[in-house]
Amino acid sequence: MGTPRERLAEQLKQARIDAGFTTHTALARELQLVRPVIGKAENSRNPAPSIDTVTRWAKACNADPGPLVDLVERCKSGNPEWFVPYARAEHDATSLRLWGPLLVPGLAQTESYARSVLEIGGYVGARLEELVTARMERQKVIGRARVTVVIDHAVLDRPLGSPEIMAEQCGRLIELAEDGLARVHVVPYGKHVGLYGAFGIATRDGVNTVNLNALRDVSSTDHALGEEALSAFDDILASSLARAESLDWLRSQRDKWREQA
Repeated sequence: MGTPRERLAEQLKQARIDAGFTTHTALARELQLVRPVIGKAENSRNPAPSIDTVTRWAKACNADPGPLVDLVERCKSGNPEWFVPYARAEHDATSLRLWGPLLVPGLAQTESYARSVLEIGGYVGARLEELVTARMERQKVIGRARVTVVIDHAVLDRPLGSPEIMAEQCGRLIELAEDGLARVHVVPYGKHVGLYGAFGIATRDGVNTVNLNALRDVSSTDHALGEEALSAFDDILASSLARAESLDWLRSQRDKWREQA
């Protein structure tokens, strides 16, 4: 099937050929562009062309611009292909429920914490920065949707990056809770729930899109899976500290990491 960029390159080339533009020069002349722009657009090793270029390309070739524009957006989102359906559901959600037994969920991560997580995952250079930017961009939904974040206490006990990064991450969760931007809860020591892995639930108009992170990453709108995830989240939430107690615990963790910094 190929990556979104590979599919975009293939579909642009096919649209050009089907329209009778047998050379890059011929289409470049029609679009009033220089020839290398066409060649680069059809080469998946180059960055995706702009939406404007792709829209003009489709018009000149009498092709449907919708699928091509969709592929451009997928290329530029920075998110892995498997995550795109959930990212869209997350963006449009009215309610978000997030469970993190090992890491702070991406929607509540600071930039430094996110970078540390992704570096551990093996990402470097431009791809690392692309993913960090995409993760920060996702956070614009906070304030529009009702967000509930639950983390296990071990998440902020475990050092990741540096004490400064951990203190900053604690501060971000405190900020979200104090400003009413998210309901933040902590599962305390001694409670053993949600050990099967992290997940998120994006809800809108009664439809639940679930993102599972155990063993493999899966996004699904399957009704039965959505109901199962909601039930699991309720059980985890029931075992967590109340919001005020969670906030006190977060402050104590922030102070602990500040002392080590």
